[in-house]
Amino acid sequence: LDLGAEFFRWEFATAVLGHCMGIDPFDQPDVQSAKDRTKAVLEALAKTGKLPEPPSQAKVGAASLSFSSACPAKELGALLAAKPGDYGALLAYLPSEGEFDEPLDELRRAMAEALGGAAVQLGYGPRYLHSTGQLHKGGGNNGVFILVMREKETPLPIAGSPYGFEQLVAAQAIGDFQALEAAGRRAVLIRLSGDAFAALEKAADAVLGAGAARK
Repeated sequence: LDLGAEFFRWEFATAVLGHCMGIDPFDQPDVQSAKDRTKAVLEALAKTGKLPEPPSQAKVGAASLSFSSACPAKELGALLAAKPGDYGALLAYLPSEGEFDEPLDELRRAMAEALGGAAVQLGYGPRYLHSTGQLHKGGGNNGVFILVMREKETPLPIAGSPYGFEQLVAAQAIGDFQALEAAGRRAVLIRLSGDAFAALEKAADAVLGAGAARK
């Protein structure tokens, strides 16, 4: 009960302070943009039985890469050409119970090295959408984004829905990629197939190689 009271106290305080500062704390356009696109992806899935995935423009092993329109050259080297003040974000739509922590951290460190030592945030989707996800779309255009999702042929079903949990998560990844693209952000969506751990290892090697090739 005490913990619930503290939640209420600080949520109420946030609303009052927001009013005093002229900020609407209930307005979340950069969260809503990803939600709206995810909804559209799920509607397309319900109609066609397939996710409307962006076209594959490159391959790393068994993984398919799709780049945002802010990346004229559809290759990792161009994406990772950092400018002063840039930061990176590795956004993983994968199980967050810990099994992918190590390979994702390897990919995060490879991304940081390829970006010349820039800070790189690692976040699990969709939970980051309500925190750093707002900065990604609504902040300065100085972010470089790698989104990772896994393709599974037998998703765990959701009762009463024409799609399963894995498809729901994949739709959220595609929706956020579309939101980043609409905001003019430099981003790549990596779709893993087969052995996800091996695919992540190859992705880390490819990121390191892309960074080394520019030096």
